[in-house]
Amino acid sequence: MLTHLPNTDHSEVKKTEIPRRSTQSFLVTRWVFLRCIAALYLVTFLSLLWQIPGLLGENGISPAQENLELARLSLGAERYLAFPTLFWLNSSDAFLYVLCGAGVAGSCLLFLGVSPIVLVPFLWIVHLSLFTVGEELLEFQWDALLLEVGFLALFLAPRGLYPGFARNDPPSRPVLWLYRLLLFRLVFIAGMVRLHYVLLEGVTAFEVPFVSQPVPTLLGWYANGTPAAFRIGLGAVLLASQLLAPFLLFMPRRIRVGACAALILQQVALMAIGLYLMTGLLTIAVCITLLDDAFWRGLVRGAAQWIRRKGDVPASRTSPLRSFAVGMAAVPILILSAIQLVTPLVSPDGWPERADTVVALFEPFHIINTYETFALAPEQRPEIIIEGSMDGQTWKPYEFRAKTGDLQKAPLWLQPGLSRLDTRMRLAAMTEVSANPWIVALMSRLLEGSPEVLTLLGDNPFPLAPPRHIRAVRYVYTFNNAETAFREGRWWHREAVGLYAPQMSRPVYFEMAECAPASVLIPHPASSS
Repeated sequence: MLTHLPNTDHSEVKKTEIPRRSTQSFLVTRWVFLRCIAALYLVTFLSLLWQIPGLLGENGISPAQENLELARLSLGAERYLAFPTLFWLNSSDAFLYVLCGAGVAGSCLLFLGVSPIVLVPFLWIVHLSLFTVGEELLEFQWDALLLEVGFLALFLAPRGLYPGFARNDPPSRPVLWLYRLLLFRLVFIAGMVRLHYVLLEGVTAFEVPFVSQPVPTLLGWYANGTPAAFRIGLGAVLLASQLLAPFLLFMPRRIRVGACAALILQQVALMAIGLYLMTGLLTIAVCITLLDDAFWRGLVRGAAQWIRRKGDVPASRTSPLRSFAVGMAAVPILILSAIQLVTPLVSPDGWPERADTVVALFEPFHIINTYETFALAPEQRPEIIIEGSMDGQTWKPYEFRAKTGDLQKAPLWLQPGLSRLDTRMRLAAMTEVSANPWIVALMSRLLEGSPEVLTLLGDNPFPLAPPRHIRAVRYVYTFNNAETAFREGRWWHREAVGLYAPQMSRPVYFEMAECAPASVLIPHPASSS
């Protein structure tokens, strides 16, 4: 189609449409997708930049230097393969800042379209390094998903310093199909888990437990007060979309675009009621790979000059070297995906030993992960509240930035959920302290008054001096009704279950010392709260 301009010779006007074979072209799709990945990397590294000292710094909860030393002693020469991270070169606090800062700079450059062939693998390596050394405090499902998405992007990035749409270096079709397989696993397995509970518990298992969503929202609070029939119906619709939409990803174009719209709508709804924002945005970014350039032509028809066509030469084919690299990467991905999909149907004893070996070999690099984010949430919301005291009688709670705690703290309309400590505290509440030894380290740091750790919290009830006693209490939270929330200002109701971790105290002489090791801390027998 020609762009008509007044008083202009049409024979001299350049064509501005997408290539004729637009249903076979994904040039614009790749351009948009890589910028989405760059933006998500940027958010990840920016959020880590201020959290990393309190999490992995020398005075943090889980110092990177200690984690690496433990890996060195237990793994020996195998540590580089089992524990892949750049922090083997340097694990100082300064290098933690440098690597996070490099991730921020690289993300910005990638968003501007600078050298994707270099920056995409660089960002993946930096993120893997932080993910690996961070252990429990940085290992979240959205991080694992970003690693998997970023790994496939290695084979999608075009060559050149500033390639633009890179018409002469088209995206690899097998990689686009691997992204569809990732979407299938991500959504379908969650639906199968939910279906399993429905078959066991009946129709009531359809009901969405809004109170226990990862990051409770105000819309979830309103939805929690709706009739049970509505909540069951909403859960049934969600289950149907999880079980049916994944199969449409491999269908012809029109059906595939419809499946893309359904999955994006599903993620928006899940984020609105409490799904982690990063998880939903990452899933939506992967959904973009389902769209071809014909879709973008229709979407930006009024701004066709944004997508310029360079002549009538058909798009080039993928280079043999890239095709070979994609083939080599696709083999383990397909094998691991098949193992993951079949695992629920096979007992652990039924797997051949070689299958376990393959999984163990690739596990440290997280190119295939297991996701349970969209599956089910527990019916109750357990939370850990850390409390300090000067006299052992009057206890004051530490408030976190986003985690549920204060009964008068209203849920937000949209909760990013980027505070690593808040998220890990919520997950720890569903297990015992024996599975979360970092909780004891956190309590020790608070007794020491570590500034780096206190930065991670929203409010310090002991600004003048750290408390002499500290404890972690487990509560079960539920939503209050509208009358209590609006008239009394209390959005939550809670009941104490008991101590989560043994009470810890500092001896009097510990206060007089200029510095003392955490081993001085004395645990007390657990008592009922």
